[in-house]
Amino acid sequence: MPAVDRLSNLPDVPLLHIMSFLTTKDVVTNTCTLSKRWENFWTGATSLIFDSHEFNDDLKFMNFVDNVLAKRQNLNLDTFKLVWNNNTSTFEAAESWLAHAVKAKPRVLILIISGDDVYLEFSDDVFMCESLEELKLSTTFSGGFYPLKPKSVKLNGLKKLEISRDINLDDDFMKKLMGGSPILEELILDCEFEGLSIISSQSVKKLILYCHATDKFQISIPSLLSLYIENAVPGRISCKNLVSLVEACISVDCCLYDGSGTLLNGLSNAEELHFDNISSVAMFEKELPNCPTFYNLKEMNCHVDSFYPVARFLQHAPNLEKLTLRYYFELKCDSYYRHESDVYFSCEKLKMVEICYACPEEARDGMKLLSYNEDMPNNVELKLTRL
Repeated sequence: MPAVDRLSNLPDVPLLHIMSFLTTKDVVTNTCTLSKRWENFWTGATSLIFDSHEFNDDLKFMNFVDNVLAKRQNLNLDTFKLVWNNNTSTFEAAESWLAHAVKAKPRVLILIISGDDVYLEFSDDVFMCESLEELKLSTTFSGGFYPLKPKSVKLNGLKKLEISRDINLDDDFMKKLMGGSPILEELILDCEFEGLSIISSQSVKKLILYCHATDKFQISIPSLLSLYIENAVPGRISCKNLVSLVEACISVDCCLYDGSGTLLNGLSNAEELHFDNISSVAMFEKELPNCPTFYNLKEMNCHVDSFYPVARFLQHAPNLEKLTLRYYFELKCDSYYRHESDVYFSCEKLKMVEICYACPEEARDGMKLLSYNEDMPNNVELKLTRL
């Protein structure tokens, strides 16, 4: 019985959807030989994914991209993704490709660019592309940090923005971005913030920061629901007006911490808090005296080497329902015995406590912490997890 080519018999729409998951090189080189229908079918693709790692040299890659863009049908794009480790001395070709992409009104634009001595200047057209819903800009440049300086920003459809690597953002860019992106919901920043004093928005719901900050700056986003900060220096980041905050995950770099700051204070509306390293807990004792009560907090998860600062924090969390303590290196088991007079707390709504430990002493110490709860419910579930 002869084989049936069921793939080629599919309608255009599902075929084009399948092709959108492949790189453009795979689509062009591997489908043309399937049947006559496939010879030029790729020219109607609405997703273009170019990756220089699939080619032996830059010239072959550049010729391939040029040929694809020259032959493709004049259709709007859903996705344009360019990954180029450029070993040439210019980005002229990429500027041309980017212009072509923007004219095709893409929904998603992803640019991951690296070069030794040159960088790709993102044209103003990128920041005026109103069809964009998702934009990712990442550039690696050995000569320093590339500042984003568009004349204006008009990204009325943008919902997600990610900026990373050797790019610098300052107040001028941030003001234009927030003014020109009225429905932006997710913001991911893993870049430099020299000259940035505030991240302010009325629409952003999720903010992810990988901090490289040398200057102090403030986060003021009333609409924010989820906050993730890695390598935060509390004295350099402060939070204000996070009135809608539901969850926050904080990893603190205390090597440069001078004891000042209001990072913890700004999280007081959260329902769920995660402190991802031991330095985050060290922040408690510095900032708690000036913190309000965390009335909304229902769940807390933290790495500890001392349970005393946790006890101090729990004095500010009367409505906590779930507590997870994760052992980290050598627990200072006597840490709060020296301060027994001021470690009592009241968490009468506590339902579950999980203690992740490496040796029995830590588990016992964690359970002793619970004995300082003056209103401990009778039905608390205790879970001991050995690491």
